[in-house]
Amino acid sequence: MWSFGSSWRLFPRWLKAVTLLIGLPAWLGFAAMIVTGSILEHQTTTLTLFGAVVFVAVCQTTFMARAAWRNDL
Repeated sequence: MWSFGSSWRLFPRWLKAVTLLIGLPAWLGFAAMIVTGSILEHQTTTLTLFGAVVFVAVCQTTFMARAAWRNDL
């Protein structure tokens, strides 16, 4: 139940693509800005990356909640 494949199958194809093409690079860029300490210097970039990560997370949470409501987990 808690494996990667079981939750990944619940997402539609478009959300999988958005996760891999937008969410993952945005998360890596945001993490790199935190590690390098440039998160406060480039506020527009920081907020854009953070917004992309939040958008993907909200979409994934919506589909997970829908699956939980329907007992598809």
